[in-house]
Amino acid sequence: CRSFLSDHWEVAPLLSRPGAAWARALFSLRDVERMARLWPLRFLRNHGTAVVHTPGSGFLADPRWERGAAVPPDIVEVALAAERTFVLHNLEVYSPPVA
Repeated sequence: CRSFLSDHWEVAPLLSRPGAAWARALFSLRDVERMARLWPLRFLRNHGTAVVHTPGSGFLADPRWERGAAVPPDIVEVALAAERTFVLHNLEVYSPPVA
């Protein structure tokens, strides 16, 4: 527990086994773009929520998107161009087989 807290907690991402290669089989960037178009995702809400993190901010949300605003369909492209991390939370609300 101490190792996890010192090495990863709000410090660095932790990839659990089987790791990134396995996760890529679950989702592609096209899948995320499709989800943003089809699902009623909102920024910083409790269910089906999205957040865009600013690099080096300690996981603070990019203030460009207001709480409750709809996630635009081109969010992946926008996040990549701005070198931001786009995170989806609580996907089980919309896709039980994935979550």
